[in-house]
Amino acid sequence: MKFGCTMEIVDMHASETSAFLKLSKSYWVEMFKLTSAAGFRSIELPYNPANSSGLTRSGMPISNYVTKARYGSAKSLLKLLNDVGIEEVTGVHISANDIMTEIISSGQKPDELFYMLEHWAKEAVTFVSELKGQSLIISPTPEIGLLEKYVTEKKKGWETKFLDKAAAAINRIGKMSAKKGVKTCVKNEFWSLVRGKEFDKLYKNLDQKLVAYSPDLAHLKIAGADPVNLIKKYAGNLGYIRFSDTSFEDKENNYKNIWAEYPVKGAQRVFLNMGEGSINLPGVYRELQKSGYDGWVICDSKKTVNIPRALLYMRWYLDNVILKS
Repeated sequence: MKFGCTMEIVDMHASETSAFLKLSKSYWVEMFKLTSAAGFRSIELPYNPANSSGLTRSGMPISNYVTKARYGSAKSLLKLLNDVGIEEVTGVHISANDIMTEIISSGQKPDELFYMLEHWAKEAVTFVSELKGQSLIISPTPEIGLLEKYVTEKKKGWETKFLDKAAAAINRIGKMSAKKGVKTCVKNEFWSLVRGKEFDKLYKNLDQKLVAYSPDLAHLKIAGADPVNLIKKYAGNLGYIRFSDTSFEDKENNYKNIWAEYPVKGAQRVFLNMGEGSINLPGVYRELQKSGYDGWVICDSKKTVNIPRALLYMRWYLDNVILKS
């Protein structure tokens, strides 16, 4: 089993004081150094080429365009990472929610979603291949709130039809990425149509020779699923498991809302630093060992308010609690 860290630990949607610094290249070089100093030698990157996001003008290596503009090339970025102690990029993550946000912001039609998902995936696979990475992680559906507001098929049973289209697109992506030596994995969120046990409705239509499951533990817990049981269920077709943490109970049904990760009612702190929540992470680790899992585990402290502390605490918790369990 190998452990890496996602750079999505940096919340690019937060608007705290000095948030604009996150747009600079120097900020990201510092983040890479801090990640290395915390003992993580492998990272996962988000991928988002959307013009309306503003991130394409940032120093965050979030797309081919940014990487070439700010770092010269993927090869140059990889050398910079190696020089500061990051040995590899494990993969990249694309989100259908980011795509839907781009569609809405740019005035395009919601039925362009899957076309754009495949387009982003093709770009992302090229990007991760140039970085010598191995995986493409896909969040396959937008927020339920966004879908209910913007999706064109609001007739009874639209959710099933939507997931059928999603599965077909992901299978095509899996075939395309496999030709370039990149593994496609699908990730769950508590605010999507594949929340918790609902993932089965998508998974049954996926080509499981080409597409694996990338469970995000905090999202599973919030959606009412037991992470240990889900690991048992999907053992044999898991990849790039996300060790994240939470103690959040969605008593207000925030999962139905737009921007569900930023509640306006009830408890406000959805995620906690890895190791500070109520998820049985050592139990998940033991179950992975029992199943013979030998792939990547990606450590995450979503929406953390103190990134350096989160990086150090994740490393301590990994070394002193999880690996010793």
